[in-house]
Amino acid sequence: MACLGLFVVLMLTAGFALSLVSELGNAQRFRNRTAAFWLAQAGLSRYLYEQDFFRGEEEREIALPGGRVRLSKDDSVTDRRVVSATGLVKGSKRTIQLVFDAQYPEVFENALSTGGDLVINGRRAVLALNDRIRLSGQMRNTARFASVFAEDIREGMNPGRVSLIYPDRNDNGRTDEFEDFLAHNRELIQGYPQQEVAYIQGNNTLVLTPASNLQGKKIVYVEGEEGQGDVVIQFGGAWDDGQQLTVISTGDVTFNQGGAMARDARLNIIAWSGYKESAVLPSEHHGLIMTKGMARFNEIYDTSVTNGCVIADGGIAVGEVWSTKTFNFLNLIRDGRLPPGFEGLIGTRTAGYRERPNTWKEI
Repeated sequence: MACLGLFVVLMLTAGFALSLVSELGNAQRFRNRTAAFWLAQAGLSRYLYEQDFFRGEEEREIALPGGRVRLSKDDSVTDRRVVSATGLVKGSKRTIQLVFDAQYPEVFENALSTGGDLVINGRRAVLALNDRIRLSGQMRNTARFASVFAEDIREGMNPGRVSLIYPDRNDNGRTDEFEDFLAHNRELIQGYPQQEVAYIQGNNTLVLTPASNLQGKKIVYVEGEEGQGDVVIQFGGAWDDGQQLTVISTGDVTFNQGGAMARDARLNIIAWSGYKESAVLPSEHHGLIMTKGMARFNEIYDTSVTNGCVIADGGIAVGEVWSTKTFNFLNLIRDGRLPPGFEGLIGTRTAGYRERPNTWKEI
């Protein structure tokens, strides 16, 4: 009987000891997981404090008291950066993820931007340059009769701050080449549903007028040899309310304005070689205009208003303006999205991403 009692006591003691060991293990795991969580937080705080934390690397690991933190960044999506921090403590790990929205290139904040000069050289020119005008070169006015109002103009800007650049798509170490332009746009249109894109190949000139067959289209891409595949847009004021279309050309785009565009309509233009605009009727245009060549505004015979952004690497030339040509800035970024065709282009800013994250989560 005594032996049986001793056996029961030993079994209870062993069970109690095992329970204590299990509880101790659980407590240690809880402590380690908690420590790993706060180490991950500490690593993210370090990243937020040091702008150049990654120093050109995609991943860094740092030692902190009690464990290690592994941080990584993912910039594969052009409109955001994802930073992950994993705290590691004695086999336990916790991961926290931050998402930082991209700061779009500052060129999207200007009414006019050019890597060259703004030249006014018609016999008569009446211009209203409202909002931010940013020039890498200078404004030169040689018009015989001119009236020019410039609200906020800065000259001698760094060219990278007044331009958008096509990334190096052919891996030859050089950006913004014609081959990069082609490869970028071919890849771009693959990301849109087929019914939203018109892809036209050839060196002929396309004449484009508002028509029912353009309803629902987001991009019209005319691809020819360099300097070919021109587009002429007639009577752009007839675009329907809510319609948003981007015309992309490997040559010149000529826009013969006529009429006031609907308030919520957008007509965006990307021209590799150059951009030309005229107006014979009172006209109002909403959209983003970009060319790697020169943008020319000439034969403006009635009131013409451009609301949006004009980006011309090769300079801006204003010829005959017999009424008034007005440029106003219009924010064309909707719900954090750039206009069709402008995704993935590069521009400079002090920092490429916002200083503070817009989302935090543990994964």
